[in-house]
Amino acid sequence: MSLATELEKWMSDRKDAIVNNYNASGMRASGSFERALTYKVTENQNSVNAVMTGAGHSYFMEHGRKPTSPTAPYMQGKPLKEMIRQWIDDKGINPTDISKDSLAFLIARKIHREGWKTKHPYPDGIISSEINEASIKKLLLSLGNQYVSNVKSSLLNEFNDSPR
Repeated sequence: MSLATELEKWMSDRKDAIVNNYNASGMRASGSFERALTYKVTENQNSVNAVMTGAGHSYFMEHGRKPTSPTAPYMQGKPLKEMIRQWIDDKGINPTDISKDSLAFLIARKIHREGWKTKHPYPDGIISSEINEASIKKLLLSLGNQYVSNVKSSLLNEFNDSPR
């Protein structure tokens, strides 16, 4: 198995595990996190590279959100209230004694005032429980063993194929 193939498998396994964590966490709403989670492995003569990318809100799923600072510049993009309103629709929440817009306003106001803490069952985070120092060390050890095996095989082939 080549280094790129082994790295491709590791990335695929990590992605699957992260998606499983996400689904088990109860945080799924629209599924945009899963759709945005991608990886790419590239190989050239001298190196093999891997990159995983995800949705912009991945950081907040991992770390929560601090209260809004009154001195912070206004954030670019969609206001929090609008994002919360979309989340209400995506989750299928149907309040009975308040409108969805009012509920979105109240949730956004509370988050602006108090922040938001994650409440999923992954103490290290949905992503960090799968991609962390320990898992990367294990990958590097595996790739190192694969590399040594490839070099050994190449040397043996060269030795056995050389004219005597």
